[in-house]
Amino acid sequence: MNIDKNLLNQNFKIDRIIDYQEFIKNSYLKKFENSGYLKIQPVDIASDYDKSTIFIGSSISTFKPLLEKNDIPESGAIVVQQCLRIQNKKSIYNDEIIPEYNSYFNIIGGIAQVNKIEDACEQFTNYLCNDLNIDPTRITIKINTDDTDLMQGIKNLHNIKIEENTRESKYYKWAYGMEGVVGRGLTYAIKNLHSGKEEDVGNIIVMGRNDKPIALQWGFGIETMLCRIFGKKYPIESSVIHQACSPEIEAMIKFQDLFAVALETFISGVEPGVHSTGCEQRDYLKGLSYLRRVSNISIESMKECGYRYLKLRNISDEGVVEKIIKYVTQHEKMVGQFKEMILELRKKFNQDDILKILDDPEKKVAWTREYRVNILEMKKIILSI
Repeated sequence: MNIDKNLLNQNFKIDRIIDYQEFIKNSYLKKFENSGYLKIQPVDIASDYDKSTIFIGSSISTFKPLLEKNDIPESGAIVVQQCLRIQNKKSIYNDEIIPEYNSYFNIIGGIAQVNKIEDACEQFTNYLCNDLNIDPTRITIKINTDDTDLMQGIKNLHNIKIEENTRESKYYKWAYGMEGVVGRGLTYAIKNLHSGKEEDVGNIIVMGRNDKPIALQWGFGIETMLCRIFGKKYPIESSVIHQACSPEIEAMIKFQDLFAVALETFISGVEPGVHSTGCEQRDYLKGLSYLRRVSNISIESMKECGYRYLKLRNISDEGVVEKIIKYVTQHEKMVGQFKEMILELRKKFNQDDILKILDDPEKKVAWTREYRVNILEMKKIILSI
């Protein structure tokens, strides 16, 4: 791919989102491979490569074998990794909340030995300013001055705003799902030219075990970075799913987030309800059905969006879309049956009485097994009838 250095300085175009993402991926790999970093192959988001997570949620999952074997290359290693985090699931049925970050996203990550802090900070800052052509006056580094090694690492950065000790201590800390391993780090932020806010894009972190530094690790979300660069409000607006959707769906941020999860989990071979990954996928599919209905998105529009997404991702298996549509339509039949049951109950009971019935543990389990409807949607249905 020929990299146009000025690509990210041009006006944002929705039909070029995948080009923007490829630009960041390729420029990052080129920059760091030319500096001697070893490129690691990414792993499937639904693999059990990292036993501490249900899905691969960050680039560190890819590097854990290097850590466990104490085999980090002298020159460091890099990866471009697909990720899926399930934190947005808890707000699916809260119509007032729009996710701040994507559930599914891509990350540029790296790992190096702890004596490379200054090199890594200087090189990544150089990458942002020279390869992505971001004005250094838009960049802020948020750091805790207690982390003297990191403070030393950024001492030679020029024209970069340094924000010291402005957050609670937990802001500068990380956990890794590895016994005894924690992290302390700095955060890069880019000024959003539309909102004027300095918004986080990624971190450089010193990993330690029993207070002894063992590695330097970093990760930056591609969609989040593009969101900040182009002054968008939500990272989903810099995602391939956004490019794939019709104007009817473009404004449906939450729907797009769940649709991307459904597509990518089926692409990875996950099946609803099978193992922990399938259980999570099933919850997302139920939520996708809910959002389709409240947003008045047609099944046909969903299909078109799904097919365009697969084409952009160079995925030939159109059966992925058919599986999603089949699950959604079958689930909506169950929702319809649940509504009919509630309508019958309303002839005898008021809403509060039916909600009390739902609160009974045995009845809750029975209704969930029979209708397969999420409890939160059950409550919404009861309150709407």
